[in-house]
Amino acid sequence: MKPAASVLEVNLERLFARAYAPVLASPTFRARLLRTLELGIAGPKPGRQAVRWRVAAAMVVGLGTALLAWRLLHGPDAVGSVENLLAAGRPVVREGPAGAWRPISDDEIRSGIELGRPTLELATPRDSTAQVRLGSAGRLEAQAESRLSIDSPAQGALVVALERGAIALERYAAGETWRVSTSEGSILLDRGAIEIACLELRGSREMRARLRSGAAAIDGDPRTELVPGREVLVQGGMLVVDRGLDPSVPQLPERSSAGTTGVSEPQGSGTAAPATASLRGSLVMPAEAKPPDLFTVVLLRRERLPEVSRPDPRIFRDTQGSFAIDGLRPGTWSVFVRADGFAVWQTRDLELRSGGGATELRAVLDTGLAIRGRVIDPDGRPVEGAIVLSEDDTPSQLLPLGLDAPPQGSAAAATSDSEGAFEIAHLRRGRHLLRATRAGLGAGWSEPIDLSKGDPPESVAIRLARPGAVEGQVARDDGAPWSGAFVVASLLDTTFEHACMTYGHVAADAEGRFAIEDLPPGLYVVLNVSEGRDQGPTASPRVQQVHIEAGVRTRVDLPGGSQGTTLEGTLLASDARPLAGCDVTLVPKRRQGADWKSTRSREGGRFDFPSLSPGTYAVYVGESLGAEFALQCEIEVPAVPVFRSTVRAGLCALRGGVLDARSGAGLPGSVIVLEVQTDAGFVFAGKSVASGEGLYVLRFLPAGSYRITAYPTTGRFGLETVGGIEIGASDTETVRDFSLHPGAVLVVRVADSTGKPVVGASVRFLDANDLAVAFSPDDVTDASGTLRVQGVKPGRWTVRASRERFKPASTTLDLVAEEERAVEIILPSSD
Repeated sequence: MKPAASVLEVNLERLFARAYAPVLASPTFRARLLRTLELGIAGPKPGRQAVRWRVAAAMVVGLGTALLAWRLLHGPDAVGSVENLLAAGRPVVREGPAGAWRPISDDEIRSGIELGRPTLELATPRDSTAQVRLGSAGRLEAQAESRLSIDSPAQGALVVALERGAIALERYAAGETWRVSTSEGSILLDRGAIEIACLELRGSREMRARLRSGAAAIDGDPRTELVPGREVLVQGGMLVVDRGLDPSVPQLPERSSAGTTGVSEPQGSGTAAPATASLRGSLVMPAEAKPPDLFTVVLLRRERLPEVSRPDPRIFRDTQGSFAIDGLRPGTWSVFVRADGFAVWQTRDLELRSGGGATELRAVLDTGLAIRGRVIDPDGRPVEGAIVLSEDDTPSQLLPLGLDAPPQGSAAAATSDSEGAFEIAHLRRGRHLLRATRAGLGAGWSEPIDLSKGDPPESVAIRLARPGAVEGQVARDDGAPWSGAFVVASLLDTTFEHACMTYGHVAADAEGRFAIEDLPPGLYVVLNVSEGRDQGPTASPRVQQVHIEAGVRTRVDLPGGSQGTTLEGTLLASDARPLAGCDVTLVPKRRQGADWKSTRSREGGRFDFPSLSPGTYAVYVGESLGAEFALQCEIEVPAVPVFRSTVRAGLCALRGGVLDARSGAGLPGSVIVLEVQTDAGFVFAGKSVASGEGLYVLRFLPAGSYRITAYPTTGRFGLETVGGIEIGASDTETVRDFSLHPGAVLVVRVADSTGKPVVGASVRFLDANDLAVAFSPDDVTDASGTLRVQGVKPGRWTVRASRERFKPASTTLDLVAEEERAVEIILPSSD
């Protein structure tokens, strides 16, 4: 029996298992998480028997229980019934030795089987795979034609008996060593991700394994450690061939686009292999320097949200500085190369395509530059034990706030000493943003540092913030507390300067209560990532925006408060087709500073928002969880228990390219802001982000008169606006390109009359024609009272700042191309 609520849900795996430092924040957090799990699993459930996890010594039950499960799976009675069930084409499962075999359900096919009993047995037919979720610790993916049993005899331990087929095992949380036993030997997984196949080839049985990341070993005397990225062949419990030495041994294929692990098809199989890409590279060393004996290539693939990139490290030894990686999924990748004593080399937005040969890289290594600085608290005192890292040299899409130590293997991180001092010895010659975190304080960031000219600052000061917190209660749609729900607060980057997303996280207690501490002030989205399991591929939690202020505990209840209107909606295209898998966002129209909410449409275009305050809302529809959206309409939500509404999305797609006017190259990551003409003038109507080749698209545009503005996020380019875009009700596509010229960087600091920074001040920009220009969806100052705008078109600008409890103020200045200007605006008190 699986627990009513598990902290390991589909979106938790997507969002956080793939972070550079997965959810291993601290021993305190892990202990609290385990206590929460125990309460959620062992606590009484109405109408259900309490579930208990069997606790025993791993050494006692390791091999014995695995063999017992193996026998149960393959006894005469079991085999017959299993084969009959498999003939129907579905994986089958048995929970506990006394349980009956059954086909897995549609929900389990989409979301995985929860390991709710100490033992589980699984068999998959020829053309199906299955996934098992292992509590808060990880997951297992079983490939087609696999037979295995899983035993969890002790908290944190795991034993998998694999008779045949292949599995991929991912481990998210620390604990006792996991064991995978086969007829040819056993693999011990300490941490990370591994692929293991147990096959009959060349007339004999063999086990093949490839460690994707982390640490693992072949169990034996002596223990043989595995090297990440290198395949091994094991027979009779002994290492027979190391793939790195014998290229004639067939390799385990890479993961497919569905996230499962492929196995070489038997001869005669008609299954087509997925399209893959290849990468070849070589290290270019400084004069008189030798290639390192060991270096790591880290791959990071661009994914469409809610999928999140997972760093994929590959270690190479004694290759004279060359590397080759095959079987990669085609797409856009970032590649990082790390070696001791050198700065991280990287290339972003690299397009890898199938066919046509491997993509070639030359990684030019140098020792980089050292950065020294101090971490101080809000009152200017030194902070000891702060973790300082360069976001730009960290190969990750996500960075948690609760780091106990620098990310493993990071070459661009340090810990501050008793005087708050730190030094990062080898930073790449380029742009850097340093982040510092320390328990009990809010994170702080440095000013952007440009090392491209080889001139590091004498010292960098990073001031940590006085933290805020978000707290509340998580409930299911029927109002019952959601025990163990995993709640995330993710800091919104409205400047598009951060290379990594920063987030805090916590598990709700038995009453559904949660509190995320030590949040730096700013704009956040708060979500329950345990939500949405029943939605299959369109799964997405409902998202709520919130402002966090220093020293303030902000209340957010999920999915909403106990009062208000429940909106039950249907999203249709203009031609009445239901639209599933689209993001639907509601923004209050007439409440200053009110926060928006978002969800994703399901089958039939259905979506819902519980507990809305009555009022007028603007409705946006898009994709990629906020990376692309467009205004559709306004709806009036009345003060009734349930309100039903149909939203019809536009049919037109606006697409084009954002190019460097001088070179013609695409400008990746550029932000495209859409505005629509109304009786009150142009108003914000949507946003998109350009791809690695500088291409953008805005879908679901209704009929109207539009203008669009391109804001570059790389280099110093000025924004450009294209107007006069007329879209008719029957139009399906319109193309508009941009050519951007050099611009300026403007840093606006807002302070009060005493010089203290004003956090959350609204900043407006007016060009020479008094036209208001927005540089982000929410132009407000950060925790240091600063707003940095990258890419301001040269000319005269008026900058106005305002904040509650202050009188507004403004300044006018003239900007020229490729300059960086800092300006301070003082807000007088309104008292």
